[in-house]
Amino acid sequence: MQKNQNLVSELRHGSEDGAAAPDDAISKSQPCTNNNNRSLAASAIAEGITDSVNLLSAIKSRFESGVAIPLSTALRDAACESRRAAKENMLLCAAMLEQLHDLLLQEKARLRQLESEVCNARAALVAARADLVGTLSEGRRVRHLALHDDLTTLPNRVFFREWLNNALLAHQKQRQTLAVLYLDLDHFKRINDAHGHHVGDELIKIVAARLARTVRIEDIVSRLGGDEFACLFSNVPDRAHLSILAGKLFEAISAPLVIDGVAFSMRPSIGIAIYPSDGMTSTALLKNADAAMYCAKRRQTGHAFFDQMATTQTRGGA
Repeated sequence: MQKNQNLVSELRHGSEDGAAAPDDAISKSQPCTNNNNRSLAASAIAEGITDSVNLLSAIKSRFESGVAIPLSTALRDAACESRRAAKENMLLCAAMLEQLHDLLLQEKARLRQLESEVCNARAALVAARADLVGTLSEGRRVRHLALHDDLTTLPNRVFFREWLNNALLAHQKQRQTLAVLYLDLDHFKRINDAHGHHVGDELIKIVAARLARTVRIEDIVSRLGGDEFACLFSNVPDRAHLSILAGKLFEAISAPLVIDGVAFSMRPSIGIAIYPSDGMTSTALLKNADAAMYCAKRRQTGHAFFDQMATTQTRGGA
């Protein structure tokens, strides 16, 4: 309180040790109203300070009379409580951070486990796919073996009949013609018996390859068994074109060939049956083409079309 009163006195009267000398020098060159303004301002500041000091003193007295403890003690206790609360908050935050860290570790472990399961599932899927592909490949291989000739790899009798049935259904809807050619090799049994089955098998493979090279891409060549073959021709306009195709097959098979240094000359006989005039079913077409083949063999004409009267007469003597 004494210090505040001294400050007020200094503001009102100035310092007695000569600090006011500069003011005196300034007062000589300025109007006297400046001194009055300074006195008024100093008086207002001093009164404000005095009022603030009195207000604080009154607050302190009222507080201490109400709670019966010094204000300084209350402020110190409040500061301690604030620090304690802050420390508790820090500890709580640290605990929450630790829990969050544990949760993150658990989630990371769970993601690793999930990644491992995904990898295992992917590996299982790849293995299953490989098994499925293997199964399908095996199924296709088995079906291929069931429908193809082992020696020549040409379609066998089962395949040819199935293909012929499908072609008949398609041609019935489109009202188109098709032809079945049935052929075998003259005197093949004699060659097979004289030179052995090895030579006979080589002859069959050579004939099969020549047939496959000679027919059109849309035609089917099949080995029915032994030295018997069949061809299915589609979209052939007339008998003249069929005769040309049969002549090409005859020339291809009759070309000289050599097996183990021995020259052979094969001659085929070809019978032709045309849908729908010579048969409406696969069975009828194959039967009539076979009959026409025997007619060609008997007449030594290379190929013959189905003629019911002629084949009936020549079937028994073939």
